[in-house]
Amino acid sequence: MPPARPVWEMLRNYPGPSVAGIDADVDMLVALSYCEYSGDLPRLLWEGRSQGTASAAQLKELDTRHAQATALCARLSDSDYALRTEILRLHARAGNVDAQLHFQYVGPTGRHGPEGFAGVPQSDAQLAAWYQEVLGYAKQALVEEPLPAVSTLAWLYDAGPSVPPAPAYAVHDPAEGHAYRILLARMVRHPHAMADFMQREVARLPPDQVARGQARAEAIAQGLAAQLTAQGKDLPRGLLGPAAVPATATPHQPPVPSPFAAQ
Repeated sequence: MPPARPVWEMLRNYPGPSVAGIDADVDMLVALSYCEYSGDLPRLLWEGRSQGTASAAQLKELDTRHAQATALCARLSDSDYALRTEILRLHARAGNVDAQLHFQYVGPTGRHGPEGFAGVPQSDAQLAAWYQEVLGYAKQALVEEPLPAVSTLAWLYDAGPSVPPAPAYAVHDPAEGHAYRILLARMVRHPHAMADFMQREVARLPPDQVARGQARAEAIAQGLAAQLTAQGKDLPRGLLGPAAVPATATPHQPPVPSPFAAQ
């Protein structure tokens, strides 16, 4: 949804990222994200007109949205968009699990496009550090939100961050991805479906990666279980394997929407 007023006006009164100012930070993040994603409207308009892929009504709607975004998002610079990354980084470092799990979506500069990261150019070392930061926050989230964190890590190791990655620094690791996929399957699937899942996993990976992934899954599960137990928290359903799921286990409930999800 578009912000209620021009984003440059919001920036003029914005005090900057603050752990205590999460409401203002979320408002700023959502407004900047609206502008960032509205940057794709000119391309959609051009494709719709030149290729005939949009109806007259769709083109009119795109034109309206483009005019609105142009008015709301004028005067923004790369440093303004970089606030998206700064806001989530501050709250992720402070231990906010939602920020930790959503950090990958803003990229290292707050901007991205179909060809990769936009905004201020990043060196190879800066990109590599950002990828590790994405992974680090997802791992920190494991204790507070095991299921979404396991799901995020399975995705990261299988496919990389959700913004277009630089191929040389993708975090692709099939064996590690397999480990988190095993844990995710344990936590969300019925125990009787695990054999079918493992059969498909074995078919898609070389034997050495399957073996390493299975060993890592057990190590990760045991380590996480120890952390949760030390903090007096309940173990997630299926974390230690289908055999460890009590007959009376409570099914996992959908998580409450994140305040950062709209960005």
